[in-house]
Amino acid sequence: DTEDLQELPQLIAADHHAHFHHKPIHVLKHASPFSSAALHNTFHQALAQVQEAEHIPEGFGVFLYEWDDDEYPSYEIIRSGRQGSKELYIPLPDFIWRPRAVKWCQALDVMFRLL
Repeated sequence: DTEDLQELPQLIAADHHAHFHHKPIHVLKHASPFSSAALHNTFHQALAQVQEAEHIPEGFGVFLYEWDDDEYPSYEIIRSGRQGSKELYIPLPDFIWRPRAVKWCQALDVMFRLL
């Protein structure tokens, strides 16, 4: 029926209205943790040396013994919604996420040592 088709966009919009018209959230201010450009440069130099040496610091969850079931997690679940009732399944392919996790923990370890 032509009349039903004409109303379809309005019906879809009404069904999805609650999902797309949230009030804006406050974004926290952010700043560099480094107190000077020299310290920032030192961080980058130290990080390059750590990565070149392929050093992986312990305690950041990237070693086999730090994982549940002795393997890199293949997924993570992010809870959202009121009271965390909604779950979003996020696949974590090892070949993508483990190298990123290693770089992240290297950078965090260097930053902790400098600050």
